[in-house]
Amino acid sequence: MAMCLPAAFIGLVLVAAPDPSDLGQSGDNGDKELCKRNLRLVYDAIQAYRQANKDLPDSLSELFPKYLADPNLLICPTAKKRGLTSIAATGRQGFSDPRTSYFYEFSKVPVQDAPGRSNRDWKSAQMGLLGSVVPIARCLVHDRPINLSFGGDVYETDKLEWEYKFTNVVDLTHLSPEYLLAPTNTVRVIEIRPRDPAATAGQVDLSDFYNASLTRAWVAREPTHNLASLPTGLRELNGIRFDIRGVIQFSSPALAQLGESFPGHVTIPLALSCQQLHFLVGTSLAEKEGTQAGRFDIRFADGQTEAIALRMGRELGATWTSSKNAARPTAAGLAWQAQPPNTGELFELTWTNSRPAVSLRYLDCNGGMNTQDFFLVAISATP
Repeated sequence: MAMCLPAAFIGLVLVAAPDPSDLGQSGDNGDKELCKRNLRLVYDAIQAYRQANKDLPDSLSELFPKYLADPNLLICPTAKKRGLTSIAATGRQGFSDPRTSYFYEFSKVPVQDAPGRSNRDWKSAQMGLLGSVVPIARCLVHDRPINLSFGGDVYETDKLEWEYKFTNVVDLTHLSPEYLLAPTNTVRVIEIRPRDPAATAGQVDLSDFYNASLTRAWVAREPTHNLASLPTGLRELNGIRFDIRGVIQFSSPALAQLGESFPGHVTIPLALSCQQLHFLVGTSLAEKEGTQAGRFDIRFADGQTEAIALRMGRELGATWTSSKNAARPTAAGLAWQAQPPNTGELFELTWTNSRPAVSLRYLDCNGGMNTQDFFLVAISATP
């Protein structure tokens, strides 16, 4: 049975969007692959822009010529053949960008029925539920739309509305601007200090992915569970220098039953070579030993992937527990312990790279696999 999105959901992005039969039935797989290549290069340009400006561009046109030398990379080969720009693909005047055929999701175009809120606000709120799989740019001229995620992945969807792809992990209506930008919605306040200028690429920058503050409880049922006593900034724990400023909490069915919404997947760009990666991790709720909370997938530049299972009592330990004799993880070391009257522990999980000569491109963080949750505070690399 067909599903219906709220009217504002469709109207904001896809009003008068062309029928795929008119635009995308080209049958030219070569053009589609070139389009994906374009989007990956656009992603690199966006990252360069962000490094220089500490912000996202207001439009893809801003990338040219300083961050993207070839303006043709902003145009899908199929769209170029048909003479289409972004306005032809979206039918939304406010999203028009004559230099590109790609639809930029993080523009500051106002959202209907949400005074003072922009499309960027909406997409940022969606990332709070889904993480970095939310598209930053899209090509809508193919039979299956192509999406460039905020984390740098490129994926296709069966429908024009990419949100349908993730209905197995989130209620579709909870992704709409009506829901996410409603003034009556409870907002999780996130306070993150600026990154220390002395931080290096070895302290992976998680600024874009934090969804909880160290100083505030992020699970409403556990108001005393916070990391306010954890030293912040560039800090050495277990001989490893970490950039400690916030929390990335991942979803679990147990948290969902408490009414808490967190992403099940986040992709973090790495772009580094190293001998080891060190993860500063913890858990909000404690399930039985051996329960798998998630998995880290480390993606190499040559396309190979290595997985790290995250299991309670092995790679993960209980951050908050009433038992002084609670077992600690066997595959991770105690990195920090709060001093009374505060409570809390964090653990350092170390991954040794068997292929240090090959650079690491991305880290896929996957949660929601079982009742056990986990959260990530920092990542550091040893050269």
